[in-house]
Amino acid sequence: MKNRKENENKNEEIGMFKLLLFIYKKYYVETKHQWQILTLFVLTFLQSIYPLIYSYILGRIIDNITQSYNTGVGFESLIPTIVVGVTLTFVWIITNNLFNYIETITALWVPYLDDEVYLNKYTQIEPKAYENPDFINKKSTLAWNT
Repeated sequence: MKNRKENENKNEEIGMFKLLLFIYKKYYVETKHQWQILTLFVLTFLQSIYPLIYSYILGRIIDNITQSYNTGVGFESLIPTIVVGVTLTFVWIITNNLFNYIETITALWVPYLDDEVYLNKYTQIEPKAYENPDFINKKSTLAWNT
């Protein structure tokens, strides 16, 4: 009797593992929204390095101002650095708005994809599994944690 109970628990654990693997594949491998995930990744990276690049540009502007003041030369050498800084700011504004747009779109399709994944998988499970309290408990735990 104990071996039978252990086998049932192992089978349920394997079933839950298969369900989690299926969800992983659905989100990250077989997704029809793969371009959005990749775009979100790239935009997040660009947003992350913006402060570093902007600090470097501001440092260059300060260095050029100091050098121009010490040598008595005009501030014409600042123009290219300022143009790069302004261009970088406009690129960051566009990147930030695009990131917000893609993030909003992603937030809209994730619940739909959740429902699609769960409903498709739940229809493949045998009806008698829904009578098993352990399965119901694990299903509820999975639904709560996701």
